[in-house]
Amino acid sequence: MNTNGIDLAQLRQLELLQNVDPQTLRRIVDSATIRQLEPDDVLIERDAESPHLHFVLRGSLAIRLESPSSDDVAFVNAGESVGELSVLDGTPPSAWVVAKESATTLTIDEATAWSLTRASHDFCLGLLRKLAERLRANNKTVIAASRRHRIAEEAAMFDSLTGVRNRRWIEERLPVLLQETGPHLALAILDVDHFKKFNDTFGHQAGDDVLSAVAKAVDDQLRPTDTIARYGGE
Repeated sequence: MNTNGIDLAQLRQLELLQNVDPQTLRRIVDSATIRQLEPDDVLIERDAESPHLHFVLRGSLAIRLESPSSDDVAFVNAGESVGELSVLDGTPPSAWVVAKESATTLTIDEATAWSLTRASHDFCLGLLRKLAERLRANNKTVIAASRRHRIAEEAAMFDSLTGVRNRRWIEERLPVLLQETGPHLALAILDVDHFKKFNDTFGHQAGDDVLSAVAKAVDDQLRPTDTIARYGGE
């Protein structure tokens, strides 16, 4: 059946409306707005008031955090919806939603969305499933970001030339080690003699090779509880 140019059978293909009864679907259609979007057209503005629930009938949308033209962080494809959180908690959107490609959306306002929750048990169940999926996806994103942060922090503690710990590691860990071990901590500082003259004579690449070789030679002699770090220079 076609009402106001919208095929109700097509609406039943939408995730949240698959089991909604025809009478409720017609009420949605009567109050809905259809919008045709071209690539990069803005559907949802970050921090905008007046929340709406949007269903993607055709095409796909991109979610962008910083601005309408920033990198895509997620996609909303045909059959899916966006804007649920703002409708439920009444807070402004936290991201921009723009057309990734030519798209058609069906939009209902906050009042219609809430009336739909009261009219359709199946819609409420679909909405809960959708929110659970979003929560799991957000958790995975947070875990992945935390893992990347730990890797970056760890990498920042190593000298890129020699592969041993660097000055930042020394400055952050030495006070902790002194507190933990007290008088039992031993510290040796090594200096490569005549290193500047060697560099000037044979070039910086040869000098880098020397530093790497010295670091390896020292590292090979360490006990499991010992640590080597490059303070800087030679």
